[in-house]
Amino acid sequence: MRLLPLVSLFLILLALFGQQSFGRVNNKDKMAYANSLFSEEKYKASARQWKILAVRLPQDQLVLLNAGISSFYAGEMNESLEFFKQVAEGKKSLYVPALYWMSKIYGRQNKRIAAVTTLGIALTQDNIPLGVYHQLIDLAEKFSPWEEEFKQRAEDEVTNEDRLHLGLQFYRLAWILNPVDSYKEHLFDLYLKLGDEAQALRTWNTIKSD
Repeated sequence: MRLLPLVSLFLILLALFGQQSFGRVNNKDKMAYANSLFSEEKYKASARQWKILAVRLPQDQLVLLNAGISSFYAGEMNESLEFFKQVAEGKKSLYVPALYWMSKIYGRQNKRIAAVTTLGIALTQDNIPLGVYHQLIDLAEKFSPWEEEFKQRAEDEVTNEDRLHLGLQFYRLAWILNPVDSYKEHLFDLYLKLGDEAQALRTWNTIKSD
């Protein structure tokens, strides 16, 4: 086996590490460029740059989130949603912001159950940054006209013993939009009827502690 001359080996290593270093610098430049395009409201162009970065850096949660946001503003809702789903699946520091954007997109698509369910998951997380929390509350207010629909559907479903699970779901959705004790009382009653005593007790304890 022939050994490479030391100089040749050094040049190979330099080329390999040099490419990696150049790649990191190039990615930073591309991020700055994508941000500048977004700030100029060139959303489609910005989205293209973030998508390239998302291919290069598929594990970078911030890159995926920015790809989703720029795609959202470019009007590419389905692509945007997929980026946010990737971030949410990681359940890391950007989990709640990703849920916020997912809920927002579902709302735009008039997928009311998905929108409010996703919003509810976001609101139950711990240590939500204040700014993000305010955005979630604003979104709940935008969805608030749907409360009466969910309440009516819940009342219709609970008249049928075979559809109590659906009634429970719709009362939960109504409660997310308007967390009053009357909805919790309905939930408590339904959990008991469905045999989930542990969840009924937890619900009752939140009523007593309010």
